[in-house]
Amino acid sequence: MPRNPYFDYTNFTCDPYLEPGYVTIDTGNFSNNYWTSYNPACPRAPDYVHDMIAGKSMPWLEGKTILLIGDSVDRLNARYFCDALNGVDVGWFHYHYGKDSHLYVENVTFVGEDGETYPLHPQLEVGTCNVEKYNFEIIYYFHHINYDDDPLYLWRDGKLLAPSNFETRLPAALKAIMQRAGRKPDIVSIGGGTFSTFDLTEGWWDLASTTRVEIRDEIPSKEGIDPPILEYWLQRATKYVDTIEQLIPNTFMMYRFLHFGVVCPPSHAANGKTSWGTWVLLDVNSNYWKLDQTPRAPFHEVRVSEMNNLHQVLLERRPQVYKFSWGQLLSGHKDVYAPGDFLHPGPSAARIWSNMFLYYLSLLKQDGSQHVS
Repeated sequence: MPRNPYFDYTNFTCDPYLEPGYVTIDTGNFSNNYWTSYNPACPRAPDYVHDMIAGKSMPWLEGKTILLIGDSVDRLNARYFCDALNGVDVGWFHYHYGKDSHLYVENVTFVGEDGETYPLHPQLEVGTCNVEKYNFEIIYYFHHINYDDDPLYLWRDGKLLAPSNFETRLPAALKAIMQRAGRKPDIVSIGGGTFSTFDLTEGWWDLASTTRVEIRDEIPSKEGIDPPILEYWLQRATKYVDTIEQLIPNTFMMYRFLHFGVVCPPSHAANGKTSWGTWVLLDVNSNYWKLDQTPRAPFHEVRVSEMNNLHQVLLERRPQVYKFSWGQLLSGHKDVYAPGDFLHPGPSAARIWSNMFLYYLSLLKQDGSQHVS
């Protein structure tokens, strides 16, 4: 594996999270949740969350910031992290769609293709977790990636959510978020995202709108994704990474890989229904929903594997972006989900997620050169 320009390799031997190994899950004691490499020369990463709870000195953590650009998995993991540190002067601020937050974003504008200035719709769900003792902060921006212009990309009230493409949305949104936060991130993590907004489909991140289109067009069900769709996703995702890197340059970036999950089992079906399957909104104006009970409904592991393979290709195209393997490490473990939630991993898995981020923060150069030019 090539050396990463952001890491200090003085005491580095290996990255255990990229080594073959096994996961240990203990829902009764979060300190017993970790990843272990089969390689005896690659020791297990420290339980830095435990050290933070104990108030240990962690100079490498002081003043650091993580920016999560992702979905509800990232949002919940950040919240579980804050909950774990409840006794360590943690401040948790969260607002939904531009309300009630110290990161309140309003009156943000963007320039359209016609050269005119328009208001950015306040679809900015931003949250922060601040650990005062270490002046450490996690900022998350809930952003379903919507890789292209989509005439169905609508706001909840039926109005057009402009702009729908990330090339125009991200510059305005990230500028406002970072200016209000007053911090430059040391790590930018990218995860999740759909071709279309969550309001149009309930599904599995990048796979969601693919399912919506297939159901709308009554395409016969199959486990895999058509290659042209995969190729198009890779093209847009690569540009998405490039866009973020241009907006937040010279910063260590990671891409979160997907995990296998169960979507809408009988006890957790959408719209109060009890039938197994995934509900997909096909027409916003008529509020037309259709239940998909085919193999693609829970987004078969074949599709998740296909997407993770694409993520790997993306990292090969952009080798400066580091792999965040958390989702893959959890694959096949059904005991990691939150109670009553078969989509989002719960606090046990979040403990591993938290320690992984802290581990990578500990590897960054600490002399100010972690923001390489």
